[in-house]
Amino acid sequence: MKEIKQLHQQIGLSTLKFVIFYILTLGFYDMVWLYSANNAFEKCLNTKVKSATYLIMYVIVCAWSNFFLSFPDEESYQIFLAIGACLNFVQFVMGFIWANSARYQLTYHCLAKHNIQLKTHTIYVLLFNYFYINYLINHLAKLELTESA
Repeated sequence: MKEIKQLHQQIGLSTLKFVIFYILTLGFYDMVWLYSANNAFEKCLNTKVKSATYLIMYVIVCAWSNFFLSFPDEESYQIFLAIGACLNFVQFVMGFIWANSARYQLTYHCLAKHNIQLKTHTIYVLLFNYFYINYLINHLAKLELTESA
């Protein structure tokens, strides 16, 4: 379980702090967390959740989504708001795909290396995305501490 402990130390953020940072930065902190978590997975678990190209595309979609949604709600700008809404949906789907891949990597690692059957739920990944992955990492670190004690 030392890999999970290293992963927890690399990310080192409680879920409550993550939510607060997300709110304070108006949703931009999730991109920073996503990049650091992706690198932490690669370094600690020796597996890639998603490639760097995927993360760059995610940031580009987020930026364009915010740009198009910043237009005023007037009739002449309706096409921009529609494009922004579509890009916002794509951003959500890309986030769900990353979070589901991370959930799969954590579940597989726990079962293969430590014979721990981690019960995760796809509906939580759909509802809470990165927050659920952060919770899982913190929960696994707590399990590791209770097992070693």
